[in-house]
Amino acid sequence: MGSFGRLTSVKDLPPKAELIKLVKKAMALNDDGVKAPHMTNRKKRPALPVPKDLAAALAKSATAREHFDAFSPSARREYIEWITEAKAPETRLRRLTTAVEWIGEGKRRNWKYENC
Repeated sequence: MGSFGRLTSVKDLPPKAELIKLVKKAMALNDDGVKAPHMTNRKKRPALPVPKDLAAALAKSATAREHFDAFSPSARREYIEWITEAKAPETRLRRLTTAVEWIGEGKRRNWKYENC
C-alpha cells in the first residue's frame, strides 16, 4: 500500500494525526488537478492503418462504418490487429465477416466480456 508497506491490520496504519495530514495533502493535490506521475508520462501509440479489405467491407455497410469511426482508437486497434494477425486467408475472411457484423451492431472486439 504505497509507502506504508504491507498492511495486515489496522495497527499497521500510521498514527491518526499523520494519516489525517496525508489525506488532507492528497485532497489538496486533487483539488489542484495534479495528476499522478505515471498518468502524465503516457505516450500515445500511433493509429494503425485500416487494411484495404476492412475498409472495403466497411464501405459496403454505412452503419458499420459509422460505428467504426465512433469507436475509440483502442477499439479500432483491437479489430485491426485481430484481422491482420490471421495467418490463413480463410481465417482472415472469416474474421473480417464477423468483425463487420459486430461493428454494425456497435459491439467492441471483446464485447462478451465487458459486463463480467
